[in-house]
Amino acid sequence: ANVDRLHTPLMTPVDFYGYRVLAVAKLPIQLVVSDENGDVQRITEDLMHGMQKSGDYFVSRSRVVDRLLGMVGSRLNLAEHSVLGLRDLSSSKTTTSGLVKVYKGSDDLFYLRNLHSVMPCEPPSSTPHLAPTPRQQSIFWRRLRPELVKACKTPLSSDNLTLLNRATSDASQHLQNLVKCVQDCLHNVVPAFVKSLLTRTYRVPLSEGFGINLTQEMHKLGINMRHLGYMRNLIRRALPGKVSVFHGEKH
Repeated sequence: ANVDRLHTPLMTPVDFYGYRVLAVAKLPIQLVVSDENGDVQRITEDLMHGMQKSGDYFVSRSRVVDRLLGMVGSRLNLAEHSVLGLRDLSSSKTTTSGLVKVYKGSDDLFYLRNLHSVMPCEPPSSTPHLAPTPRQQSIFWRRLRPELVKACKTPLSSDNLTLLNRATSDASQHLQNLVKCVQDCLHNVVPAFVKSLLTRTYRVPLSEGFGINLTQEMHKLGINMRHLGYMRNLIRRALPGKVSVFHGEKH
């Protein structure tokens, strides 16, 4: 989103023999209090936005942070929505996910963590072609692509189908908007892309992938690669001609 004063750590995944490690840069968010002798008395972190105490309470302590996150939501087409901690008595508003943690650093800038939940999840009920998961836990990793979220007519909530908006007044409306967006992608965007693939002229040998970068083209339209089988199923069609089937006969 490129919003001033909001900073995210540099991250890179390291794959080695089937193991993956996510390396994340250390953030300057620890506030160290020392005594006269230089001995550390305590180390604290100034949480401005996010869940605390294992999700019991939602914290929003800065209007500046709220304004900056509102700018992020506007650029990513994310909707302001209500969130509720497990022990909160009343809901609060946020434009990004309530799981995103924003800290005030020692340099008076703001640093973000837990960005894995920013993009809305994909409702399992809208994707019956994908393998189901126990207790519908796929909402934690099957996320919409930012290109699709930006293209939706209505801003989407980051916390759909999570406990954060389980009992909020606007949960059902945000869920309806999410379902419409996903259905539009599967019923309109994907078929149109498949049709464009069928009408192209391919001159490059198959060994060179017909000269197209399928992943790049799909992602540009907001289509996740996990829907490749769904795309393949759309081009099944009857072929002209006849076929004879023999079983257990010698020729």
